[in-house]
Amino acid sequence: MTHKLGAGMVVLEDNKILLIKDEKGWGLPKGGTEFGESFMETAIREGREETGYEIKANEVAFITEFKSKKFGNYLQVYYFGKIVGDSDMPIDPEIESVKFIATERLREYIKFRPWIIPLERWLEERTIGYYSFDLDEEGFEID
Repeated sequence: MTHKLGAGMVVLEDNKILLIKDEKGWGLPKGGTEFGESFMETAIREGREETGYEIKANEVAFITEFKSKKFGNYLQVYYFGKIVGDSDMPIDPEIESVKFIATERLREYIKFRPWIIPLERWLEERTIGYYSFDLDEEGFEID
């Protein structure tokens, strides 16, 4: 089965992290790659489209790969980003909310195992990590 490829941003300001909310719930700004795009280009575009900010992508924060029989295989690359200005583009209409939340409150917002575990480890260690999850065995959400 072919992987669905995507990329996103981890943006921190004053011990707070930038999150977006869509119909599926809260998460980091992210989305699927378009034909010819690099992961970094995808992360920058998705960051702009989903937050209304121009975000500069720096180093890779983490890579997460996950699979399930129901949804298939995914590979997502997340970059540590910094807001460098406001975007002239309107925010994607699928985005319901954009806000910074205190990092210690992350588990109140994000429960999806392939996002929260790598993100928490990156916040603690600030080193790149690769994570792989079989959601049929491990479950989709953390307890």
